[in-house]
Amino acid sequence: MKKTILIVDDTPDIIKLLDFLLKKMGYSVVSALTGQQALDQIRLQIPDLVLLDFHLPDLSGVDICKALKADPAFMHIPVILMSASSDESVRKHQAEAQADGFLMKPFLRKDLEKLTAEFLP
Repeated sequence: MKKTILIVDDTPDIIKLLDFLLKKMGYSVVSALTGQQALDQIRLQIPDLVLLDFHLPDLSGVDICKALKADPAFMHIPVILMSASSDESVRKHQAEAQADGFLMKPFLRKDLEKLTAEFLP
């Protein structure tokens, strides 16, 4: 059975690119444009991995990640925060949110492949 990855990003072009690459890598993909959509989607179908944008229009990626990690039903899901900012504060928030990884945007395909393989062997 294919592993499912949830992409959460408010930029449709990023979702399209990640969707294309991840499907090519053999994964099933679902997506959400907002934090609330992401939480609703996770309740409907628990993904094997979440790629979560740091900056969303309604909830921050940090808040979503904290909520998932605090819930026993979802705490096992690996969460990779994504951001175009290389600012040190983003890394600090990654640790605070207990995110499992970080993907810098724009990303290289090999970095995406490495991260997904790490969490979805």
